[in-house]
Amino acid sequence: MGKYEVIVFFDRDGVLTPSLEVNGVPKPMYRLGHSLDEGMKAMFDQMRSEKSCFFAMVTNQPDISRGYRNLDDVIEENEKVAGFFDLNDWEMCIHDSSDECQCRKPRDGMVHRIVERNEIDLSRANVYVVGDRASDMGLAEAIGAQGLFVNYDYTENRLYKFNGPTFPNTYEVMEHLLEESKK
Repeated sequence: MGKYEVIVFFDRDGVLTPSLEVNGVPKPMYRLGHSLDEGMKAMFDQMRSEKSCFFAMVTNQPDISRGYRNLDDVIEENEKVAGFFDLNDWEMCIHDSSDECQCRKPRDGMVHRIVERNEIDLSRANVYVVGDRASDMGLAEAIGAQGLFVNYDYTENRLYKFNGPTFPNTYEVMEHLLEESKK
């Protein structure tokens, strides 16, 4: 098939880490070290033992450009998450929506940087994007991946109609991926 049989791009907040809903919009939680889930980590390890997997995190973090967060702090948080789940790579967009950058999801700039850096051929693997917002599913569409939507019923998502697989939490997504990896 290729270097990897399964490639999964995960959103961070609300998917790999808990998030807080504020006025119907998910917001990142800070001090992530205490909130990372050992059970979910075991699911990553199990999947790696069954298939050749590449796991990456792609995260929009506009609070940096908005002046609410310090870049170094967010990089440190991303490194903690990536290390905990033993992710192959990660990318972050620090821009706000109005910046019109190519990396902010649903655009595919972060994925292209990861693909280029790791010499990955997306056409030779089963590729997924796991996220809890419409922008994550837009990224899946942009790169031709299967979107796996974690639906927390955020107010901002209530008008969003996603036609693909929907899950109540990331555990169920991982169970789905484990089942798919056995095929």
